[in-house]
Amino acid sequence: MSEIRHLLPCAGVFFLAGVNCASAAKESPSPEMRTIAAAQERSQEALGRAEQAQNDATKAVEKAVAAQANVQRDEDKLSYDQGIARQMAAKAQQAQTLATQKTRQATRETLRLQAKASETLASETKRVAKGIQMADGLVTRTRPDQVVIQPPTGDTMSFVIGKETRVRIEGRKSSAYKIREGTEARVAYVPSADGAKAVSIVVRSASL
Repeated sequence: MSEIRHLLPCAGVFFLAGVNCASAAKESPSPEMRTIAAAQERSQEALGRAEQAQNDATKAVEKAVAAQANVQRDEDKLSYDQGIARQMAAKAQQAQTLATQKTRQATRETLRLQAKASETLASETKRVAKGIQMADGLVTRTRPDQVVIQPPTGDTMSFVIGKETRVRIEGRKSSAYKIREGTEARVAYVPSADGAKAVSIVVRSASL
């Protein structure tokens, strides 16, 4: 018992900070002291494991923080990329809308030109079918029932003006008596035994 009382203070010191006391206790022939020394050693090992666990936990927290930062960066990049994608989609939609509008305009213009060409072709077909011919020249003489023009080459040409003769001066519907000498005119006419009959007279310039 005196030996136990002698070694107990050493065991208390070992628990707090003493490896030397633990060594001494382990070397003691007393079973009680060896038991105390073993307990102290296990306690020291447990403290070491706890410290290691704390270090591991700290590293795990640091890794988790770093991973969260990476996730936040990825989310920011994803949000930026999505914004760029939305802008590109909006521009593409605008371009598609503009292309559709231009296509419709081009289609309408094409249809208009086709209709005009068809009308011109039909008019020309009718003219040819009726034997209508064309003559251009300078008006040299005019009367309510007759107009004479001088073509760029050849002799003058005389045309009979009837009730069905259509007259247009400077793009406006007019009358034969308003045709003036010295103006440029195009005459559509039908040859006949009684003389060329004017179907239409288009005066490009006139002194009214």
